[in-house]
Amino acid sequence: MSVARVTLSLSEKDVKELRDLAARWGTTSSGAVARLIDDHCARQLDLAMAEGYAALAREQVAEAQTTFNAQAEVVLHD
Repeated sequence: MSVARVTLSLSEKDVKELRDLAARWGTTSSGAVARLIDDHCARQLDLAMAEGYAALAREQVAEAQTTFNAQAEVVLHD
């Protein structure tokens, strides 16, 4: 894995929070930032998947309703 060096400007409060997180997680400040980014990306993926599954479910409900109505016409006319 390639590593790039970056410089961040943070408030003293944010630096303290970052160092506290890093200490809690047993890592460095860089490790904590990397974990925060990974966690954010995972949440974004989870949200996108949930949205996709909800859209798929809506499509399946509509398809089931259409199929049910077509079958009902056949059954009711026989």
